[in-house]
Amino acid sequence: MVKTRFLSLSTGVSLSLLLAILACKDKPFTLGQGAPELVGTWRLVERADTRDTALVVRSIPATPEQSITFTAEGAVSSQGKELEYYRPARYYRREDVQPTPLVRFYVGEQHANFTQDFSLRNDTLAFLPRCERRCYLLFVRGR
Repeated sequence: MVKTRFLSLSTGVSLSLLLAILACKDKPFTLGQGAPELVGTWRLVERADTRDTALVVRSIPATPEQSITFTAEGAVSSQGKELEYYRPARYYRREDVQPTPLVRFYVGEQHANFTQDFSLRNDTLAFLPRCERRCYLLFVRGR
């Protein structure tokens, strides 16, 4: 009788655990709303990297277009050779952290694959990658 009760209890626990795992898998990933201040298409106009000890700033020509687009639904897309790093990303979320806010980029629907600090002033967006030395990407809002 004790053996039967233990077997029944362990079967019940196993079944409950299995149902809990399946319930988690069935929940769809929801992005919520995108960040209103980021929504739109942003054209890359300048890129800076540190080489040796000097900051090298490059102007990016208007063609071919190098841009990143954020939607109100939380989707993101990019185009252009200069933005290849961002191309796999399909979704984004803005998070307010100190000292600068960041964008979480998602390639799939489960985990943030990478983050990017940013600064926004009027129609100018700066991505501030976590480089060994100073670097940035500067965008202007598309018209």
